[in-house]
Amino acid sequence: MAVWDTLATSRRPTLLGSGLGLGIALTLWYGAFGYHVLQIGIWLLSILLVGLYVAQFPPAQPPWDPTRLRWRQELLHLELLALVFAPLYLYDLANIPFQINTDEIVITSMARRASGVRYPDLFGLMPEYFYFPRFMFSLFGGLTRLMGGVTLVNVRTVHAAFGVITILVAYGFFGRSGTPGWPWQERPFWDPTTPC
Repeated sequence: MAVWDTLATSRRPTLLGSGLGLGIALTLWYGAFGYHVLQIGIWLLSILLVGLYVAQFPPAQPPWDPTRLRWRQELLHLELLALVFAPLYLYDLANIPFQINTDEIVITSMARRASGVRYPDLFGLMPEYFYFPRFMFSLFGGLTRLMGGVTLVNVRTVHAAFGVITILVAYGFFGRSGTPGWPWQERPFWDPTTPC
C-alpha cells in the first residue's frame, strides 16, 4: 500500500494543474488564432487529466479493491436500469412520438450539414441555426452517418441512446456525490441531522 499511497498523493496536483493548464491554454489559443484540428486532441487530453484527478481514490483504498467497488452489484443495477428504460426510449422510433413539430426535421438537416464538413470547428457556433454549438450537431450527424445515413429515425435513435446513457451515468454520479454510500444502499429520505 505504501507504493500506492506515494503514487496517488504525488500525482494529484500534477494531474489537476496539467489538465487545467491545457484547458486554459487551449481557450487562449482558440481565441487568438481560431480553430485547428489539433485542438480536439488537446481538449480531450485536458478532460482526461482532470478526470484522472477527480477519479483518484483515497490512498488507503486502491481502485481495484472489490469490497469497495461492489462492481457486480453495480453492474446488475445498471443492467436493470438499461432493461427498463431502453425499451421505453427505443421502441418504434419511426412512429413514436408522432411528428407534430418541425424541430426534428431542422435538427436532422443541421446534423447532416454539420457532419458533412471535412474539418468542422467543433468549438464554434452554427449561425444558420440560432448560433447553437456545432459540436452536438457534428457528433449526432457523424453517429447517424455510421448508422447508414442522417435520417429522422437514426437521429431519434441517437437521441434515445444518449437518453439511456444519461440515466446510467446519472445513476453512478448521484450515487457517488452528495450522499454517503452507493445508490442501492438504504438511506432515509430525509435526515434531520444532515446539514442542507
